[in-house]
Amino acid sequence: MCLNHAKQHGLRRGQGVSGVFQIEAVGLETAAGLKTAAGLETAAGLETADTGSDIARVIGANRPRDERHGAPSGGGRIQPRAVDAGGSATRGPGREEGRYEEEVNESGAAWLRCKSGSAILRKYPQDGAPVGLLSFSIMQNSWEANVRRFFRLAGGAAAIAILTAVALTGAPQAAAPPEKKMKDQAEFDIYDAAGKDLLANNGTKALDDLNTWKQKYPTSDFKNDGEYMYVQAYQLNKQFDKLLDKAKELMGQNLDSLFPDPKSGPQLVVKILYAAVIAIQQLPNPTPEQLAIGSQAAHQILDYTRQPQGVSASDWTTARNALNTAANDALYQIALAPGRQAVAKKDCPGAEAAWSKALGDYPQKTVISWQLASAYNCEQKPFLALYEYARAVAIDPSLGKSMDPAKSATFVKNTYTKLHGTDEGYDALLAQAKSAPLPPADFKIVTDDEIKIAAAEKFAKDNPELAIWKSIKDGLTTQGAPFFESMKGAELPLLLGIIADAKPACRSKTLTIYVPSPDNTAKTPEITIKLETALTGKPEIGSTIKFVGVGDSFTPSPSFMLTLTAEKDKIQNLNVTPCAAAPVRKKK
Repeated sequence: MCLNHAKQHGLRRGQGVSGVFQIEAVGLETAAGLKTAAGLETAAGLETADTGSDIARVIGANRPRDERHGAPSGGGRIQPRAVDAGGSATRGPGREEGRYEEEVNESGAAWLRCKSGSAILRKYPQDGAPVGLLSFSIMQNSWEANVRRFFRLAGGAAAIAILTAVALTGAPQAAAPPEKKMKDQAEFDIYDAAGKDLLANNGTKALDDLNTWKQKYPTSDFKNDGEYMYVQAYQLNKQFDKLLDKAKELMGQNLDSLFPDPKSGPQLVVKILYAAVIAIQQLPNPTPEQLAIGSQAAHQILDYTRQPQGVSASDWTTARNALNTAANDALYQIALAPGRQAVAKKDCPGAEAAWSKALGDYPQKTVISWQLASAYNCEQKPFLALYEYARAVAIDPSLGKSMDPAKSATFVKNTYTKLHGTDEGYDALLAQAKSAPLPPADFKIVTDDEIKIAAAEKFAKDNPELAIWKSIKDGLTTQGAPFFESMKGAELPLLLGIIADAKPACRSKTLTIYVPSPDNTAKTPEITIKLETALTGKPEIGSTIKFVGVGDSFTPSPSFMLTLTAEKDKIQNLNVTPCAAAPVRKKK
């Protein structure tokens, strides 16, 4: 058996460059013990695909047999080749009817052959020949498997898997771009080392090797593929700022022109863009320029229409939907970033400006309305804050399921009631706030104090005498004796009251008055008028009079009482009836 033959020659996973062998078989197990799916087997620990799922083609799936030995793809895979005496790579013959033979290189080293038809094992000589040339496609698959795992963690595995899959169909293929070649063996060694670094999750070493390769081979046929490897290395190192710089550089050159291969090109373009929209969300305090790069990448994903060759229309639609969701999520987070940064710096005007802009872009996001309300509060703008609070609870009181809706609604209504005095007009506020994301420039709520002042002004206009008495009473109540001393002996303005009692009942010398003010519903007497001369008759109890008096004395307790002196002619509307004649006593 071929597998036994491989073992006899010391072929083990991990030998050479991440696995010296490749096995192609139908229904067989690989030397690494991995089972196949859809007739493909993996090596070097690559994952297999479930053909029953929507994503039947994943990163790391081996290529179809008819493509295995063709020109390198836009993804940078280097196919097995023999090496001539001068060290140059030459293409081996293609495969026919399940059988494959490699040429014998001029150094005399022969390829292992296996012609059973069930499996093909090929191995480069171990005596100094570059085994990396043989295993590079396996290694590249493993790099992409690592990238796919990164994307899965980031939440976009489905779309990335579809778009980076190799279609296992017999659909007609477009002409491939011109074949790319390594300049020499030294170039391959450096490039190969960088790939092994990525496979080992050693982003730092990969960057060193990529920098060396880029410096020595600036015009390499694979320079664009190397740029994509930089993105992978920055991902591994969590150097998201440098990843964004690289994405900006590549987007500035037109990604599709950098990766023209109809099959692998869209894969790499999408990976780079997707890496950028994930990276911008990993930076704790992105700069405006970095936010602009992330936004550009997200918009390019939304606008991307280049369908990878071999990917079905339904898979393309599924991938586009998933990628668009990721891009839109990134744009939303980008919109929030300036507001969060302003809040962290306690920059209230900056927070207001940032949240206002974000709300303009996302008017239905009630979390932003709530944040804008907080910024308004920070700036002592309670009416504008209440408007945004009201908008939040009118649209989604749960704030995107981040808050108890009952608590948020209760908070806003209580805030309105405290400010306005009652809940009258609250429903109208909700309707107004729901209709527009930002309040009118002159928006305000009439406060409880303003309502009371307006009512007092109207009362004073309609009842000037009562308003004057309220002012006097308030002064006496709050300031006491000092206030009375300022009015003692002075003639007061015209006042109004109702006669509650008179002493004596006939030819009265004193009148007890209560003032019919709104706060005296108990009709408690508060003024005593001492007349200079007695009345000629009996005053009508309960009648309303107007009078001008002079301050005489004030008793704050136990009962409030202001005493005035007044002339009879200073009292208006005083109704007096004759006193009843005293009964005649009969003489005994």
